[in-house]
Amino acid sequence: MDKPRHAVITGGEGELARAIADELSSREYRVDAPGRNVLDVTDRDGVAAYFAERPGITLLVNNAGITRDYPFLRMPEDDRDAVLDTNLTGALRCSREAIRQMLRSRTPGHLVQIGSFAALHGTSGQSAYAAAKAGLIGLTRSLAREVGPRDIR
Repeated sequence: MDKPRHAVITGGEGELARAIADELSSREYRVDAPGRNVLDVTDRDGVAAYFAERPGITLLVNNAGITRDYPFLRMPEDDRDAVLDTNLTGALRCSREAIRQMLRSRTPGHLVQIGSFAALHGTSGQSAYAAAKAGLIGLTRSLAREVGPRDIR
């Protein structure tokens, strides 16, 4: 019998998360798609607690994201920080917790980062968003080297 498959999709309130959840459910995954009120990816302790309460995760989809559109020189620092903390640091936090589980349980796993056109091409007024999404590309490539050999892709 195959091991149960358990997916977590961050940013669960949106249409993309719902579509991913529907597809994974049709493939016999148990799916958790928490919204920010359940899993705030900007809350370090909250992320650790969320994952500690949900063992057996085999797939993480880092989908949580926000944007604050401003010309670069007019972007308030708080808005810039919120975009980076949600889109990049939140993915780092969630990936770390999911990978820890996968390694501890010696379970193969998968990480999916939701990127953006802006990561590769930039978009006017979205410097923080583009930087965060480009950071996800670097994160994914680094994790592939670090944990790929341990059957986490």
